[in-house]
Amino acid sequence: MTNILLAFSIPVILLTGALIWSYFIEKESRQAKKKNKK
Repeated sequence: MTNILLAFSIPVILLTGALIWSYFIEKESRQAKKKNKK
């Protein structure tokens, strides 16, 4: 049972981390674009 939970939770955690990471990168790039425009 524990193995099943681990096998399921690890990809979910990685996916969530990737989504949050990409969101922050997008946010930073948007701010940079705004600064460059002025």
